[in-house]
Amino acid sequence: MSAANDSSRVDSLRERGLPTARDEDWKYAPVRVLARRDWWALPTDALSFPDTAAIDAATLPVDAPRLVFAGGHAVPLSAGGFGALPAGVTLRPLPEAALASSAKTTLTDTPAARIELIAAATSPGGWELAVAAGVDAGSLQLCHLPAAGAGSLVLRLKLERGARLTLIESMAGSTSTNATLTRWIQAKLAENSVLTQISVQWLPTDVALLEQVDVTLARDATYHAFACTLGGQAAHTAARVTLEGVGANAHWNQLLRVAGTQHTDSHLTMTHAAPQTRSTQTVRALADGRGRGAFSGKVVMVEGAKGADSAQSIRNLLLCATAELDTRPQLEIHVDEVKASHGTTTGSLDEQALFYLRSRGIDEPEARRLLTQAFTAEVISRVPVPALRDWLTLRVLP
Repeated sequence: MSAANDSSRVDSLRERGLPTARDEDWKYAPVRVLARRDWWALPTDALSFPDTAAIDAATLPVDAPRLVFAGGHAVPLSAGGFGALPAGVTLRPLPEAALASSAKTTLTDTPAARIELIAAATSPGGWELAVAAGVDAGSLQLCHLPAAGAGSLVLRLKLERGARLTLIESMAGSTSTNATLTRWIQAKLAENSVLTQISVQWLPTDVALLEQVDVTLARDATYHAFACTLGGQAAHTAARVTLEGVGANAHWNQLLRVAGTQHTDSHLTMTHAAPQTRSTQTVRALADGRGRGAFSGKVVMVEGAKGADSAQSIRNLLLCATAELDTRPQLEIHVDEVKASHGTTTGSLDEQALFYLRSRGIDEPEARRLLTQAFTAEVISRVPVPALRDWLTLRVLP
């Protein structure tokens, strides 16, 4: 067992447990459901890797090289290694000291840092995915599968100056009842680099998810995010995007869907820390059954971020009276001469539009399906992979 997986540190985290609803960032999280799971199980070397059928079932319909992780372990896809990588892209284990250092950041053991501490302390070993300077790596798919019981993945993304990558992440599949998945993704974008990150979470309802995403952008770097949350029994996701360099751009697009008894909570903090930076947030959430979803989007403009520009649009669609959606747009501005706007709406399907479609011979279930798909189209249409747009359109309904 590595230093990062020291049992005393894990025992200490287990004693502290997860944050509660009294913690502001976890106010709308499914804390009762999450607290019943064991997030602190240490990894085992006796891992039974998923078979080819399970991997194929968790793969999205995109034409791209594929890497597979199960419970944080890289899964060999051939006798020669973990899978093909685009030219200029490397995958290597994080040095043990680097992972141990991440797990020892107890001085910052706040509720906001709990996910990364759990991930680092219980991961079987972190990974670094790097794109060399000036390389357009095209597309790469990462499949994240839960292992039996608990599983944690720590992944660092590093884009050198002028590098470009489209990373398509899939979270799917389950090997046992009450499986858990913890993910900590850290991305560092150098000057003029471009990262497009498409994340599709379609875990079955026997899986719970804790997820932390940290992205830092240097001068004139660009980050396009497409987060599609469709599955899982209970999930809490936190993302922190920091625009550190002059002229950096970040665009966050999210589709959040809950149904049945699903409960998903998502937090985003977008920090403008340099002049002439720009960010957008476009979120579409829909809920059916007794599903509950929450999204908190915060924009922070610090001193020195003169000329920053941010726009936020959050819209919620309730498909029945028993569903619930909570949204919290927030602005925190510490500098003059900036632009910032936000807006949120919550409603049900337009009865007039529904009546119009039915008057044209379309039955009610089909009319509701068409209107629901139209509601989500603004986000789905922006996904830069046509085959994936079609796939999401067919699966957007509960």
